[in-house]
Amino acid sequence: MDCKIIFNQKAKIYHEARPRYPDELIDFLYDKLNITSKMVIADIGSGTGILSECFLRRGNKVICVEPNDDMINLSKINLSCYKNFEPIKATAEDTKIQSDSVDIIIVGQAFHWFEQEQFKKECLRICKKDALVIFIWNKKSDSVLEKERQAMRNSINTIQDYYQNSWDLRLKGIEKFFSGEYSYIEFCNDIVNDYETFIKRSLSDSRAPNKDDKSYNLYLNKLKVFFGKHAKDGIIIVKNKTVAFWGNLNDC
Repeated sequence: MDCKIIFNQKAKIYHEARPRYPDELIDFLYDKLNITSKMVIADIGSGTGILSECFLRRGNKVICVEPNDDMINLSKINLSCYKNFEPIKATAEDTKIQSDSVDIIIVGQAFHWFEQEQFKKECLRICKKDALVIFIWNKKSDSVLEKERQAMRNSINTIQDYYQNSWDLRLKGIEKFFSGEYSYIEFCNDIVNDYETFIKRSLSDSRAPNKDDKSYNLYLNKLKVFFGKHAKDGIIIVKNKTVAFWGNLNDC
């Protein structure tokens, strides 16, 4: 599916509202995987640069590959202060990165968008020997509250059947990519939403309507009612875990 289209008009609200990745996870990855600042990292499907910045702050060169114009243009604004930031407008399956040049590939919130067999071939092309691949997601709990929100969104959804968003399918994709040999860790990363953040986070969803869609105002009204129903002291807390999977590309 074409995320160049799906995330049109969403870059700014995506960057403002999407949850960040906990420092504990980044610290763990550097310590556990012996990541040094001299390693070259490729962030594939880098979006607005939320995950990329976690590694740029540590001094790594980060090649940010993103096909969506709005997303990559905003990342250039967000990350231009880092001298080791290198943006490339390209796809996960054809990154335009030089062969045998990358030490680590990171993917945040994006692996399920890729043509995964082609992406794996591209990883093998661009990576050095013994390179690592790390997949990271913020994963909301399957709570009654979250299911109600999803049902509300799906009731007015204008983008039907773009992709199967089940977590089981993501796990199967990871299993296949790593040929069953990978490691896993999770960190608690609950999302605290005030009214403004809740609205923006919901509108940043890939299947949420944009302002020029006929269903936009209907969806916005439903969100307002939902927040009023469930907020306590002006806050909705969404149970969330940040999860990471990693493995050595040579073992794939």
